[in-house]
Amino acid sequence: MSVLHAAWPYIAALIPFLGGLFVFYVIMRHIVESDRRERIAQRKWEAEHEHRPGGADSGDSTDHRHPAQP
Repeated sequence: MSVLHAAWPYIAALIPFLGGLFVFYVIMRHIVESDRRERIAQRKWEAEHEHRPGGADSGDSTDHRHPAQP
């Protein structure tokens, strides 16, 4: 019983740290998963637009992402 009594302050000090570590892990896992899904969607979108008429294979070299500066 005295071991638990002596160890309780250390356990109580670690509980907030472990809770914060768990929250950090969950947030980082969601960030990595969303990035992975976004990259897959981007590759899929680029593949769909690359092979359709008027896409990148049509010879249209206009870059619509960066409009010309006046």
